[in-house]
Amino acid sequence: MLRKRKALGRRGHVRHRCQAAVLAVLMVVQPLSGLASEDPAMNPFLIDDFQRDDGRSNLGTRWEGVTDGVMGGRSDMQFGYREGEAGTVLFLSGRVRLDNRGGFIQARLPLDPAGGSFDASAWEGLYIKVRGTPGPYYLHLRTRQTRLPWQHYRAPIEVRVGWQEQFVPFSAFEGRATWRSLDVSVLKSVGVVAYGEAFDAAIEVARLELSHRPEAAGVRR
Repeated sequence: MLRKRKALGRRGHVRHRCQAAVLAVLMVVQPLSGLASEDPAMNPFLIDDFQRDDGRSNLGTRWEGVTDGVMGGRSDMQFGYREGEAGTVLFLSGRVRLDNRGGFIQARLPLDPAGGSFDASAWEGLYIKVRGTPGPYYLHLRTRQTRLPWQHYRAPIEVRVGWQEQFVPFSAFEGRATWRSLDVSVLKSVGVVAYGEAFDAAIEVARLELSHRPEAAGVRR
């Protein structure tokens, strides 16, 4: 009888040890699975909403004005910040002229304060909230491979008098004066551009983000 009781005791001890091991594993796995569901790359990444008091973007960089004057063009440009019902917005306006090989005005934002590149490969494209005078407007991207001033990747954006929210996938960008495919892991800058026709441009931007397609699961704005 004593032997039987000792044997039962050993089996009970083993059973308790197994139960404790299972509980320990569950305590580790559950927090890890929770972290996986909160993957930051599934959420939008704010580039700029123009609300900082120091005039810098969310990345710590500043917008720059660029015209076709760098190539001998004669377009006029004004850009900066203004207050409206949507709060502070970026504005770009001016007369786009085609004289002397011209044809664009641009507000451009470097994406790395140190002058390097930014890895956007965790997202699928750009989200922009915009309004203005209808016309030919584009988003421009430059990478480490676009070293010449006229090299870039561009995708059209729709601009109307009322505010428009739109998602522009990276797959919509086409290379200009470059044979390389767009490599979003080495982005240098993003630009809002009025381009290609002679017209009076006027555009306001309220928000710019890296994002996923609107139907992607887990995206929150």
